[in-house]
Formats: sequence, C-alpha cells, structure tokens
Amino acid sequence: MPPPSTVMHITFHGNSLVHLLSQVNPFWIQFFYFLSSSITGFLLLKLLPTRDATSRPTNVDLLFMSVSANTVSSMDTMEMEVFSNYQLAVLTLLMVIGGEVFISMLSVHFAKINSQMKDSALHAAGMELDTISDQSWSSDLKFSSRKHLFFVVLGYLLVGHVAGFLLILVYLRLVPEAGAVLERKGTHRKHDVRLVPVGGHLAHEEAHQAAGVRLPAKQLRGDGFVLFCCMEWTSEILSGLSTYQKAVGVVFECVNSRYAGETIVDLAAVAPAILVLFVVMMYLPPYTCFLPRKSDKQLVKDRETSRKKRSLSLIFSPLSYIAIFTIIACITERRQISEDPINFSVLNIVVEVVSAYGTVGFTTGYSCKRQVKADAHCKDVSAGFSAKWSSKGKLVLIVVMLFGRLKRFSTRGGKHWKFM
Repeated sequence: MPPPSTVMHITFHGNSLVHLLSQVNPFWIQFFYFLSSSITGFLLLKLLPTRDATSRPTNVDLLFMSVSANTVSSMDTMEMEVFSNYQLAVLTLLMVIGGEVFISMLSVHFAKINSQMKDSALHAAGMELDTISDQSWSSDLKFSSRKHLFFVVLGYLLVGHVAGFLLILVYLRLVPEAGAVLERKGTHRKHDVRLVPVGGHLAHEEAHQAAGVRLPAKQLRGDGFVLFCCMEWTSEILSGLSTYQKAVGVVFECVNSRYAGETIVDLAAVAPAILVLFVVMMYLPPYTCFLPRKSDKQLVKDRETSRKKRSLSLIFSPLSYIAIFTIIACITERRQISEDPINFSVLNIVVEVVSAYGTVGFTTGYSCKRQVKADAHCKDVSAGFSAKWSSKGKLVLIVVMLFGRLKRFSTRGGKHWKFM
C-alpha cells in the first residue's frame, strides 16, 4: 500500500490535470480524445493477428476501421470475418468509448471533480462564514447530483449493452435461420460485432421479419415510409416478401437512415429519389423543427438582423463542408468515376460522404454486375462502397468521420434547426 504522501501527490496532480482541461476548449479535448483513441486502436489492430494469416490489411484500411468504430460511424472497408476475436474485441471497445453515452459519462465525472476543486478553493480563500455556508450547500447539492447522475449513466450503459447482448442471443436461439447465416460465413455468433449486417440483403436471405423490428422498436421514425412504399412496393428489391414483411422492412430502412445505418436491401438498387431523401435525413441533425415556437420567433428575428453573422453561418455551415469533402472525394476517385460510372456515380459518392458525416453508416455497396467493363477478377464483398475507394479517398472519409463526430462544435452544429 503506497504511503499517504504518495496518494496525496497523485491526487493533487490528477486534480490539477482536470482543472487544466476545464480551461481548454471542449472541441480540442474531444478532438485529441478521438484522435488518440483511434490511433491506439489502429496500433492494436496492426499488432494483433488476423483470423486468416494470409490476409494482410493495409494500414489505411486498419486506420479507417479504427476511426469508424471510435466515431460510431459504422463505415467499413473490410469484411468483419477477416478480423480475429481479439481484433473484434478492440473494435467493440472503441465503439463503447466513442459512444455518446460514454462521452457524457466522462463529462459528468470531470464536471464533478472540477466542482469539488472549486469548493476547496473557496474554503482556502477564507471567505465569510455565512457566504461559505450558502455556497457550500449549493455546491454539495450539485456535487451530489453529478455523482448520482454519473452512476445513472453508467448503469444505463451497462444495462443497455448486456440487455442487447442477451436479446440477440435469444433471437438467434428462437430463429435458427438467422444463426445459420453466421455459421455459413464462418463467424462465431458470440463474437460477431459487425458494424453493418452480416448479409447485405437480410430481407432476401433467411432472416426473420423480427430482425427488422428490433431497432424500430427503439427509434420509430418513418420519415420516408410513404415515398418508399409508393416507389418500391412492387419492385424487385422487395419481391418474395409478404405485406407484413414489406411494411416492417420499409420502416426498418427509413428509421435507420437517421441513426443506425443498418440496411436490408441493396441501396444502389433503390430509386434515386429515395436515396436523395435518405441523404437529407442523414444530413439533418436530430430534433429538427420546421415551424419555430412562438418563444423562438424573437430569436430568429434577432439572428436575421446581423448580416455578418449570416455570412459566417453560410461560409462555415455544415453544408459547405459537405460540398467541399464531396468535391475532394470526386477528385481523388476521378479515375474510377470515368472507368466505372455506375458504381462510382456522384450520387453514390454523396451518400457515402454524408453517411460518414452523419455517422450513420449507410452505403450503396459495390457490385461487379454494375461494372460497365466487366472485370474477370472482380469479387463482390460484404464491405461498404468505400472498400473500393483509393487510399486518398479513404483518408478523406476518415477526416469526414472525425469532423462528423465533432459537428456539434461547428456553427449551430449539433443543435436542433428551425425552419420557417
């Protein structure tokens, strides 16, 4: 057991570090947090062996997968079956420590420590007794609230993951067809931590319709339900399904365009109008209001009085960043665009960029059948469309994923928007 002086020394330096971090812009704290954790994840993925010894992933692919997991973007350039169980555990850990709940828990913890340090400073300053008593009571209340909130968030995080794990195990036990898909692909059901579904077309394989109910039950938002049904109800992508299965599948697809990025159909085969709607839904932040409340009208009016602020909002708006990143991606992939215009269409590139920015994970994928010039060596993979991008294009998407994870620090980013 270390002596008390050593413990006090460590505690002092720890508190000093927390106090120093409290003076730094939160953007830079989170930026270096995600950057350092992503690089650490990349190094671990590189050091650990893959499932197949003959497989040699490139450094860019490993960095891409690490950033994707850490920013919870669900983008992938490699098939999950390539990774060993140890590498899958690293990806799982990156997803946990990069999630909103875990980040919120850390923020509450640091706020609690910072509040405690301020209380100690007030007592050390020798303020009047009555003033200290009032402020001490208020500070104790805040400290206690943050302490309990920390454990509430921690409990939510643990219960959510354990419950989700158990529900998936129960589902695989009740629906053997779903487990058979994993077994055919050589993936152990206890270690499957794919960022995207195992198969690109769950609706056309043996997956049960209950698979489409799991996420919509938690985040039911059918923004494009009517449009999808009108344009794709009798199309080939939903052929062979019952009316109930089609309805569940469409709801599942539309809900995931906002958050999770799971898909049961080939997005490249979906009507372009629906893809554009999905792009809009991925781009818009949550809780967007199209009619401001009465209490918000004055804020809108005040904001419109400043021409300079409006110009800055336009220049540094998320839309301008998306346009810039899309242009850069088109430049880096210009050779593929000219040689393979169907797979590398501008719309598909826009979907990939906006999906990375929105940390959603939607992808149109890549199909050898859509090649204008057939390549005998082409092989379809279950990884995303970005798997076929050049190294420069993948680096662009890495920057987009990091920027998208930190978009709430940009101009009006991360806040609900109000449209007249």
